[in-house]
Amino acid sequence: RLVPVFGANITCWQMQEFYESVDIDKNSQNCALAQKMNFICGCDGTGYAGANTEAKQAVLAWLPRMMAILSIFVCFLVDYRFR
Repeated sequence: RLVPVFGANITCWQMQEFYESVDIDKNSQNCALAQKMNFICGCDGTGYAGANTEAKQAVLAWLPRMMAILSIFVCFLVDYRFR
């Protein structure tokens, strides 16, 4: 899998090799970033807001989209109602 956060054509194994070869403090930003992005490579952890199944990840991906559509619909409804 490719990791889009770190640039084009960076694979999971390249990212893993980097983090294993460099001594990174567990309280650093780089460590926090790696832990947050681990879902891309299929790793367990706190990434993707704790969603540990594809169904939960799909809900997290689509929820903001659906809320945006609902918001636009309500705006049009309110505008139509009070004209």
